[in-house]
Amino acid sequence: HSLVGSEMCIRDRSHPKKKFTKVYVDGDLLLYEVSSATQKNVYDIYIDGTLAYTSSDKRKINEMFKGIDYGFERWVITQPIMAAIDTYKKILKGYEAMFGTRRIEVVLTGTGNFREKIAVSREYKGTRSKEKPNNFYKLREYMIKHGAIEVDGEEADDYLSYNTYMKYDTVAVTSDKDALNTPSYIYNTRKEELIYVSKEDADKNFWTQVITGDSVDCIPGLPAHGKVWAEENLEGLTTYEELERKVGLAYACHPAIDDPEAYLTEQATLLWMRRKPEEEWHIGLN
Repeated sequence: HSLVGSEMCIRDRSHPKKKFTKVYVDGDLLLYEVSSATQKNVYDIYIDGTLAYTSSDKRKINEMFKGIDYGFERWVITQPIMAAIDTYKKILKGYEAMFGTRRIEVVLTGTGNFREKIAVSREYKGTRSKEKPNNFYKLREYMIKHGAIEVDGEEADDYLSYNTYMKYDTVAVTSDKDALNTPSYIYNTRKEELIYVSKEDADKNFWTQVITGDSVDCIPGLPAHGKVWAEENLEGLTTYEELERKVGLAYACHPAIDDPEAYLTEQATLLWMRRKPEEEWHIGLN
């Protein structure tokens, strides 16, 4: 069935029956997930200097030793790089079968993300761990050698966004919630769920994030305004322009913000998923 003009959010938790002419895969997430799956952290637990327990299950360790003063040493068991490569190849083959196409483009973030210069309130993604799984860099090298592309100056998310924007024969494969800011088909790898995000839903998701921010990426949003405020105050607003006016007014009236327009522009630009190449958010953009 055609979804052109639909304002519905369609979800299918079974294997998608819809076929696509091209599939865009978030290579950053896939790289991290596959390389993480090929290693295991093991913890030696010590009490008063004596080895008491060894496990890779942190939840079980926390339950067993709750309220007990203990120390630990961590060591890592890593599978050979071929295990990661084989898993990666199987996943791509699975996408070919699932979506009915061999046109699968894996996209990695390269260098020079423009958001790093935009973020002045806080360092963009400043709290993220710099430590990578042991097979990370070798697998990344393999991915690029075998067809994955790197995009410089932006994120893989942006590339996925403007290549699937308002199209009905392409799909973005990712579990990143930022993808919900783009009207497109999305296959959520974590939930194993195919959804279609309408333009109305995408605009609402974007402006909700401009209010709530994104703690994972160190984007603060509007102080003292969270998800509940957004749900109550954005309810019933259906157009991008209505949402922009409502959120813009909230920024303008906030007593702790000296330059509301500059602060709004910073937050929105960091959160906006490009809908066309080299696009940067500005007031009045739609």
